[in-house]
Amino acid sequence: MSGPSPARRALEWAGASRSLPAFRVAGVVRRRVLDQGPAEFVTAGADAHIDRLARKYLGQDSYPFRRPGEERVIVRIIRTRKLGMG
Repeated sequence: MSGPSPARRALEWAGASRSLPAFRVAGVVRRRVLDQGPAEFVTAGADAHIDRLARKYLGQDSYPFRRPGEERVIVRIIRTRKLGMG
């Protein structure tokens, strides 16, 4: 998971257990997977990461919706629990 880095959100999330819903489509079957565990915030490489995603999904060399002064962050959830249905 990646996104802009508001300081308030980082303080709220730091060290807490988090859940990340993910929707995966295989044919016509939709599944919901929930990964749960402590969150880690990484800023190194976050700009390059969003640019790679922009190339892959938008066909553009850099992320077109970047705002001036925005700091990107990657949130890594260390999975301690996985739930799923579907």
